Amino acid sequence: MWLVDTIGSTNDWLKEMARREASPWMVVRAERQTAGRGRGGRAWASPPGNLYLSVVLPPPADRPITLLPLLVGVAVAEAAQEWAVPARLKWPNDVLAGGRKLGGILVESSSDGQGSPAIVAGLGVNLSVDPAGVDEALRGVVTSVRALGLDPPSPDDAAAAVLDRLAVWYHAFATAGGEPVRAAWRALAVDWWGRPVQAGSGGASVRGIARDIDERGALVLEVDGGRRVTVMSGEVREIRLA
Repeated sequence: MWLVDTIGSTNDWLKEMARREASPWMVVRAERQTAGRGRGGRAWASPPGNLYLSVVLPPPADRPITLLPLLVGVAVAEAAQEWAVPARLKWPNDVLAGGRKLGGILVESSSDGQGSPAIVAGLGVNLSVDPAGVDEALRGVVTSVRALGLDPPSPDDAAAAVLDRLAVWYHAFATAGGEPVRAAWRALAVDWWGRPVQAGSGGASVRGIARDIDERGALVLEVDGGRRVTVMSGEVREIRLA
């Protein structure tokens, strides 16, 4: 594992490294990030004392790469449960606790234009963040292990726990396919099944009843008339009925 003090983004750093030498399971952990980001380029606040980690995943032969964000989410949630955190997963890449954001996942690819692209999975987990000290827009949205009244692990111990679960789930994915990952993700998902939600991306949105995730990891919604549509990316929120 590479350990760096301050870095722009662990994903960007590792993607650049992977362009030179894409070694599977290469890992970088940073004490803090100055340009941490989540899905859609959103900034990820990255003060010291939390987990900021990226890892190169081996290309999964004959497996849908689009399931990898869900796989990483399962690994993070299971690691958090080892710290007594009641972690749940919100499609497509959020880890929640107490209804607030505990962590996030960003899976990207990096290519030198010649060989197969390297798959870089980045994750951030709030271990000791004080929600009262974050930007006003994030107050009431984020949480941390400490904010839940629990003793947080050190970033090194947290990294070890997440990487251990990640190795277990990647092996299951490589040997048994996507269904074990989907089943584990469903078991950890927020309880939105059978409820109306809205999924949106790039100004477009669709409303429907959340039914499942398909073999690619897409969210399956039932819309008017019983027709089912799939959503591959975007923000999802539950529609509260009056």
